Amino acid sequence: MMIDELKKLVNDLEEDEAKSLLFHLLYRVKMFNDPVYPNDEVIKSLQYTTEGFISMKTNTPTPITSDVVHIVFGDSPKGSLGIALDGKEPIISLPTILSVGPLFNLHNPSGIEVRFNWFDEHFVKEDQDEIVLFKESFKQSIKDIESIPENQSVMIWMGENAHEQIGLRLAVYLLKEKKHSIYTINTSLAYETFAAKPDILYTVRHMGELPPEKLAQFYSTKQTAILLSKEERQSLEQDWEQLAMTEHVLRIWQDRHIRSVDCHFYDNVLIGAAQSLHEKRQNTNFMKSARLIGEVIGHLEQYIGDEFLEYRLRMLIEKGVFEMKGSLKAMRYYDVRLNR
Repeated sequence: MMIDELKKLVNDLEEDEAKSLLFHLLYRVKMFNDPVYPNDEVIKSLQYTTEGFISMKTNTPTPITSDVVHIVFGDSPKGSLGIALDGKEPIISLPTILSVGPLFNLHNPSGIEVRFNWFDEHFVKEDQDEIVLFKESFKQSIKDIESIPENQSVMIWMGENAHEQIGLRLAVYLLKEKKHSIYTINTSLAYETFAAKPDILYTVRHMGELPPEKLAQFYSTKQTAILLSKEERQSLEQDWEQLAMTEHVLRIWQDRHIRSVDCHFYDNVLIGAAQSLHEKRQNTNFMKSARLIGEVIGHLEQYIGDEFLEYRLRMLIEKGVFEMKGSLKAMRYYDVRLNR
């Protein structure tokens, strides 16, 4: 591919496609610094991701007539799965982290309004239109799931985390009383079964961490896809009905169950991480807020995203637990340290 063609391909990318590709490229570059990952495997993964993405974007599109519709939870999984499937099967993504924020009545328009109003009040967005676009995208995804023709099978991708487990329950609920055959692929278990190496200790926190070649491998390995029975579907529907009655804004995955916890659940983790960074640096100087939040995310087994942690950090600043310098208009504009 010539440079000019590559530039045009990049300029024509949708935002979610660009974010997904950038995440996977940066993640694999970071793997070069980890001795447990052989460099030749990292290079192969980079080649698969970039070549698959270019192929998907440059090949002449053909009408999708697949018998299967895939449901994933997030832009990064959608981008990776799109590469793995070479754009040949339709994918619906619910673009939100379901482990955080209100779930109350989320399958209805009123619940969607409550959820995104909460985000607007508690999360910092430089572009105020972002929440509105985010909400409209979520509404469209709900409609797309409810509109899947009953002659198509549904493949729901999820893993061992609260976010995707909640998504599974919501998606099954939206398809209740319909005749679809619904399958699930648990990417966490598939990784442990087909891709994990005994000399590498690695836990897949969510589907977005997996490269496209692994997703292609899982999909081609037919025993990874599990058909949900009528009883299992009813159980998942009931789980969602219970979740949709709660008012908690934070959930974790514990002992293979979704557990609602207080919004302060990670406050002490933030404080502990700050203490650790102060000790490593042997000073109590200010540190970038993004550095602190990145430290916490890097050690969490849960998947909750950075925006919720940044919201809690701002609450701790208000309480005087942390000092701050800079502007709270966005994470990159301020530094913090524990109040002395």
